[in-house]
Amino acid sequence: MENESPTYLCVQQRAGPFVKAFVTDRQCFIRRNGVSKNGVRKRCGPAMCRTSVDKLELRLALFGYDGVFYTLTFADEHLPDSLDGVMHVWDAFCKRLKRFCKKSMDYYVYRVEGLHGDHRYHIHAFIRDADFPPAVVRYLWVWGEAYDVPYNQKRVMAEQGYRGLAIYFTKELPDVGRHPWGCSRKLSKLIPPPEVHMSNTGQLRVPRDAVRTVKESESAASREREKPAATNGGTQMQNKDLAAILESKITGNTVRIGRTLAEEIIKALKGEKK
Repeated sequence: MENESPTYLCVQQRAGPFVKAFVTDRQCFIRRNGVSKNGVRKRCGPAMCRTSVDKLELRLALFGYDGVFYTLTFADEHLPDSLDGVMHVWDAFCKRLKRFCKKSMDYYVYRVEGLHGDHRYHIHAFIRDADFPPAVVRYLWVWGEAYDVPYNQKRVMAEQGYRGLAIYFTKELPDVGRHPWGCSRKLSKLIPPPEVHMSNTGQLRVPRDAVRTVKESESAASREREKPAATNGGTQMQNKDLAAILESKITGNTVRIGRTLAEEIIKALKGEKK
């Protein structure tokens, strides 16, 4: 019987500046497909996008740090009566954008909602800033108000990617027979196939161009701030401040611990000898 070494299958899916990865030791991936990368990709592709959130996360990552999240609301006089009416307005708005900027809309994701809050229809959209700046979007949205939140590098890294935004997009259950969100046809084609390789250890190397997220940086800085002062000067300054506060409290006989004991504590805090 041959002594086979443990084998792991490592899959990495890149989308824009982000990479999703997983490692498995399930032998069925190898027995059924061999070591052929083309064969393995057919089984590993769905592992990166099993749910609607997974699929949307990859498409949002294609925007990099140049996306803008919009909430498009309707005024009372323009509020549609049905979901089909909202879709008609969205199609008209996309045509206005393309005519005004004279370019195609290849980078956009949208979602129609109206089941939470005041149950008014509104649209969430994610559009690339380089194609349609927020000023243009607000100017061309004539059916109500348009609120924009830029997803620059600072915000994306603070939220550790686009997972949270993908969950927010899919928080409402769609109607039967409808997809919870939509995107351009070209956007789905821009997702590259996953990178597959075999490994005996199952370890994944961190890319050289990887950066630390803002949350990790802030937590490290907060830990440094929480450290006690290393110098005696800082401690003496805190003691003097405490002595001043305590001294102001013992005017007369209002202190509960006794005037004599309080005076001794003040001298000790000030560093005075007995």
